[in-house]
Formats: sequence, structure tokens, C-alpha cells
Amino acid sequence: MKNYIIDFSEFKLPFNKKSGYILEKGIKNQETMLSFIPKNSKIIGRTQFEVNNWTSWQNDDVYIIHPLYDSEWNYMLFRITWDDNWNCWAWTSDCRIKGDFNNYKKPAVIMLRECFKKWDIDISLPENSDYKKILNRATRMKD
Repeated sequence: MKNYIIDFSEFKLPFNKKSGYILEKGIKNQETMLSFIPKNSKIIGRTQFEVNNWTSWQNDDVYIIHPLYDSEWNYMLFRITWDDNWNCWAWTSDCRIKGDFNNYKKPAVIMLRECFKKWDIDISLPENSDYKKILNRATRMKD
């Protein structure tokens, strides 16, 4: 039985004035964006690979979980993502979760699984090994 509520609608990152997919113009350095992340956030991991379809593009995402204390939601999952079209880094809000959680680990695992499911990512396929690694890393997270 599911004992949580998850929301995939667009939401504002609490440390950023705008919401949704926000390109950080002039910020091409991922380390600079990482320095903006609040201290109580936890970096879960990174996916980094090249996608080859009818064209190719670079996937480079850093997955981060952040607690939401003054909200109806308990945690949010967001990413710093490389925008291959604009050649810059962007903020992406993925989902929020509400439930009875004592630490970061359980909501991180649930949100990653739910996002991968929503995005039709089958982590059992070899080409999705980066996603499997990040989920495994979340299951080993410590608080």
C-alpha cells in the first residue's frame, strides 16, 4: 500500500525566485550552481552519458533532494541539468512528496523510482545503467 502522495506539477525551488525550467544565463559552470544549493540539501548522484537516437545529445544531470519544512510537502527532487541545445546549465524541478519520513533515504528512493517510471526509463536495460546506479546510490544513502 502506498503511504505517500507525490506531485509532478511544476513548482518553485525555494532558493530560486522563478519556477520551472530556468536557464542560468552566464552560469556555465556546474560548480557555481552547486554552490547555490542550500546546506540541508543532499546530492544523490549524477547521470552522465550520450544519447544516440536519430541525433545525439549529452545527458548530464545532478539529482538533489531537499527537505521542505514550511510546506505541505516534505521533500522535493530537483536537478541541475545540462541543456545541450543552449549549452548551459539549468534548474529542473522534478517532483515533491508528502508522507511519514524520518530521513532523506526513503523519499529519495521513492521519488527517483516514480520519476523513472513516469519518464519510461527501464533501469534493467544496459543503456540505462546510470539511472540504476543513482537509484542504488539512493538506497545506500545515510542521514
